[in-house]
Amino acid sequence: MSTTVIWICGLILTVAACGTVYRIWRGPTLLDRVLASDVLVSIIVAVLCVNMVAKDSYELITLILLISMVGFIGSVTVALYANNAPSREKRLEPSRIQEVNRNDPQAAQRLAEAKRVAKARKRKKIKEGK
Repeated sequence: MSTTVIWICGLILTVAACGTVYRIWRGPTLLDRVLASDVLVSIIVAVLCVNMVAKDSYELITLILLISMVGFIGSVTVALYANNAPSREKRLEPSRIQEVNRNDPQAAQRLAEAKRVAKARKRKKIKEGK
């Protein structure tokens, strides 16, 4: 592999790593930071792969597989944790319904029902707040 291609790959991976570290540092939510750390693990694996290609050796393949497995297990663990965490987004709100097809009468009925339920919840909250 030519040195020019290796330098270009290195530059692209460096820029990607800088953006990812920025997202880890500034990410507004925990899930943003976790996702960015998962991307950083992928970038590290890519750097090791480019290094292997540049040196024409297979010495780092075990390390690459180990890092990839740890990153995957970490991502799955965080995804399960985030799925089980109580969230107000689990409520059905009309703004959350993305899959409604306006030409489908059943979907339109479901949307109308969801809007009615959301209004009732809002009225109930207002009454409880007074």
